[in-house]
Amino acid sequence: MKRYAMSAMTCLIGALTLTAHANAPADPFAGAWRLQFSPDNAALDDGAQEFKDAILFHNNQISAEAFAMYGFTTTAYTVAADTRIGTATMTSDTQGTLQWAVRSTGGQLVGLLVWTKADGAVHRYAFTGVPFEEDDGLAAQD
Repeated sequence: MKRYAMSAMTCLIGALTLTAHANAPADPFAGAWRLQFSPDNAALDDGAQEFKDAILFHNNQISAEAFAMYGFTTTAYTVAADTRIGTATMTSDTQGTLQWAVRSTGGQLVGLLVWTKADGAVHRYAFTGVPFEEDDGLAAQD
């Protein structure tokens, strides 16, 4: 009888836990992403090039691997209520400001990055992203 009661209790706790997780709003960005950036024509004319980066969204913070090398630090991002659109602003003491606008579209990301450089030049990049798989590597991407 005790075995049955424990089993029933375990099942009930499991069901309540699953229901709580199912009802909690999920962060549409959480995790690591591979992004492909494409500069607009004005940025191309100013010497900008296409590039790839690894981005991590974790605990309402965004970090960008390639931009970290330029002194851009991890920063908070916000998700607009009832949308799958997030925004963030990263700064670097020497390289300017990055303004991110990103939208989650069924397992992919699309967005716009505006880099206002320290000298006032503005480069705009459209980007797309897919989840970063554990066996992926930026160096292996062509």
